Amino acid sequence: MVQLAHRTVLVVGASGGIGEEVTRTLLATGATVIAQGRSTAKLQALCHYTEDLSGGRLVTFARNFSTSQETNSFATHLLNEFGQLDGLVISMGDWSTGGGAPLLQVTDEAWEKGLQNNLTSHFYALRALVPLVRPHLGAVVHLSGYSSDIPYPKAAPVSATNAGRKMLLLTMAEELAGQGPRFYELIIGMIRTRPRKQVGIDNEAWYQAEEIGQYVARLIEGEDTRAQKTLHYLTDRGSTPPSR
Repeated sequence: MVQLAHRTVLVVGASGGIGEEVTRTLLATGATVIAQGRSTAKLQALCHYTEDLSGGRLVTFARNFSTSQETNSFATHLLNEFGQLDGLVISMGDWSTGGGAPLLQVTDEAWEKGLQNNLTSHFYALRALVPLVRPHLGAVVHLSGYSSDIPYPKAAPVSATNAGRKMLLLTMAEELAGQGPRFYELIIGMIRTRPRKQVGIDNEAWYQAEEIGQYVARLIEGEDTRAQKTLHYLTDRGSTPPSR
């Protein structure tokens, strides 16, 4: 079992369907988890969802990464309160932005909103928060969708931003190789999350959100052989992801 006692991990997007299971898993390993989300109500629900766990410590922050000033201010606050981090997990985005319309029908408003929510916010987060993670010993795990690799009709803004932020992480990993923390880009497909199950959206071929959390924890621990590579795929059980 992964043991992350005495490690501090920031989870960005912790109140989402995947983020909440990443948070639960990390708490179960004994980690101190700093959970960021945009909604105070959802963060309170996260506290309730994880209150059965013991060993770890949960600290929540309602913050928005819509501007570089907001993101930089949050980073400064974290550094002053917690010092350097042992892990950073980024699992955020608005997957509905621009979805459902062919590319020729995507409005300017939907396109700009998609860029802000699903790419620019990731740029702000990576630029401000990666310097907080311990070099060499720390780990950055960044989650993106499988549409970063293959086209998803009627989801062009989501696909474009997935591909863009995947390249942000991989580029940073090259730029800081040997100097910064360990970097991991985790490409995921449809995931069996608690919110999806509650509305009847489920498929046994998909990975469980809990499995994503366990995979992320192993990458942060760094003992698994899979932690030796940067690009990872957890799409669906019947698929063969691109070789990297």
